[in-house]
Amino acid sequence: DTTDTTDTTEGTDGDPDEDMDGVPASLDCDDQDPNNFPGNTEICDGQDNDCDMDADGGAVDAQTYYTDADMDGWGVGEGIVTCNPPPSTATMDGDCNDADPYAHPDQNDVCPLGQTCKAIFDSGAGIDDGLYLIDPDGLDAGEEPLEVWCDMVDEGATAALIINSVNEGADIADFGAGYVSTELLAVDPVMTSSQMATAVQAWLDLNDYPYTELRLSGYNAGNGFFDSEWIAATDLRIAFGEDGYLLWNSPNGYYWCGGDHTYTDNGVGQVNQPMGAPNDCKGHASLGSGFDFSNSNGTNAGLTACGSDVNSSKIIRSAYGSGWLAYPNAGVSYVFWVR
Repeated sequence: DTTDTTDTTEGTDGDPDEDMDGVPASLDCDDQDPNNFPGNTEICDGQDNDCDMDADGGAVDAQTYYTDADMDGWGVGEGIVTCNPPPSTATMDGDCNDADPYAHPDQNDVCPLGQTCKAIFDSGAGIDDGLYLIDPDGLDAGEEPLEVWCDMVDEGATAALIINSVNEGADIADFGAGYVSTELLAVDPVMTSSQMATAVQAWLDLNDYPYTELRLSGYNAGNGFFDSEWIAATDLRIAFGEDGYLLWNSPNGYYWCGGDHTYTDNGVGQVNQPMGAPNDCKGHASLGSGFDFSNSNGTNAGLTACGSDVNSSKIIRSAYGSGWLAYPNAGVSYVFWVR
């Protein structure tokens, strides 16, 4: 008989080490697998590598998973360390709004709460009025995130344009077009009408910012004195920054002029002209560019704000229907709210 009966396992007599992992069978929890023995490093492989009777427990390559309700790849909370990803979780934490998939840290680790104040309100992340960080152009695109005042009591309205009487009243022909001095929007709009206010002439790009309706509000010495009705964005007839009349609103609301101070079309661009209203934008007290949310048929009777893109006609209505305030005196501000 030439059969080789030599024992190829290591270990003491009667206590072999069949998997050759250096641990005899009497001390090894799995003497058939060299990856499992007391003192070994536990990894995520579904086996009890360190023989502590807890497969994958304390695995060195386990990851921390955070609750990710909006499934945007960013989570919140303390996190769970495990080898198996729980449902609706993410490995990155720090989500600023886990109810909005478009609100999470960008490539610069800046975390806006939403694209607009309305989006923040709809997600439930906005309760109180105040400053909120938004990213109108979307994450890692266009303009950087910025702070604006959000009116959460009014369903997430954004103070998207603020012009007060402290500025020189010039160069507002393109109001609402492009992003202008957006850092100045990080303020309570009401307080821009106080006697201590500094100059504000700032706006978001209202040709691009997502909204479905807007209104004009006027403030005098820290108090509101005028709110227009909400106007559907679909009712706007031309883009911000263009010459012309953007809107007449029923019954008489002559909402604003825009464009160069020399612009006139002799009324060709008007619709629903109220009795007594002028035929052209410039003729409206040489408005040039500004806002009129009048409910009066009389010429200029309800003019609430005006300005010029040249150094003339620098006047602003300090109270609805009465009083004028010359630029650059503090005391009045006008705000476009959009939502």
